[in-house]
Amino acid sequence: MIRKLLFFILYYLGLPSLMRRKMVSSKEISVLLFHRVSNDSDALWPSMPIKSFEKLIKELNNSVDIISLKELKLMKSYPSKPVILLSFDDGYVDFYENVMPVFKHYKIKANHNICPGLIDLSAPPWTQILSLYLSYKTSENEDFHKVMSLEKNILLDEQSFLKLCKKLLQYDDKKRNDLIHPLLAHIPSEKVYKLMNWEQVKYCSDNDIEIGSHGYMHRNLLQIWDTEILYNEIEESRLKIVEKIGVTPDIFAFANAMGNDESKQFVRKSGYHFSFILMDKQFIWQPINEGAHMEIPRINISRSDWREEYLRALGFHEKIKNILIFFKQI
Repeated sequence: MIRKLLFFILYYLGLPSLMRRKMVSSKEISVLLFHRVSNDSDALWPSMPIKSFEKLIKELNNSVDIISLKELKLMKSYPSKPVILLSFDDGYVDFYENVMPVFKHYKIKANHNICPGLIDLSAPPWTQILSLYLSYKTSENEDFHKVMSLEKNILLDEQSFLKLCKKLLQYDDKKRNDLIHPLLAHIPSEKVYKLMNWEQVKYCSDNDIEIGSHGYMHRNLLQIWDTEILYNEIEESRLKIVEKIGVTPDIFAFANAMGNDESKQFVRKSGYHFSFILMDKQFIWQPINEGAHMEIPRINISRSDWREEYLRALGFHEKIKNILIFFKQI
């Protein structure tokens, strides 16, 4: 409540206007990353409520230039209003149900990065399976708790959940999948978040949504050097999207925003013009050379308070973080 009151005050004191002017003067661009937009949520991986999302999009639409990656590629000068791009990951069906009507109403262009293998399996990414298991499990998987050194009936907060994910990211794919996939048997089926099908993805693509790849199976490419796996995640995912919707993706979004030098090079050689890999930063605009590849950071947006997320989109949180780091170094 105190946090919400703080951002309410900052909003009505006119801070957004100052942040917008700062973006224009410094030629800063924000790419906002969303995952789920739904009133159904679990405590460990919260989604943005529909009404909050609608208010945020309305505010952005009235005060900034929301452009597509295609338009960014062709941009010759920075406009008089701040530039923001909207990006989504994973391909949840709530994008089709809750986001597309808003985007069509405001005629907004955006990007959505999908995992073809997960769409074919109708299974969410492993991080989502884990959060659902910890939030809604009807019974416990003893092997998982033993390996992870988790007590029975333990309740984790969001920070503890993220630490657990970080620990699991150190495992190779097979070991992690062997631990995570059996957890589905302990989650009520109605609680498992559904992904879009290919027909819904095609509808989005036909309505101003740039479809990108998020890897074939959402693998963590920070720890993968195997050429066959890299080909599957990066190149085969691209070919599958072409096969299913008839559009060649220009964007590769690294799962968990992580990739090693080899996977980054593989993305460049595969013909993608953009990759998303860094997190929670703006970037400074400069003209993009034809045929060049560009790595772009994104800012994670998920909190229910649309005023806070509006200020986050304008770079407020990044500026405060940099100030705190500066004073810590003094």
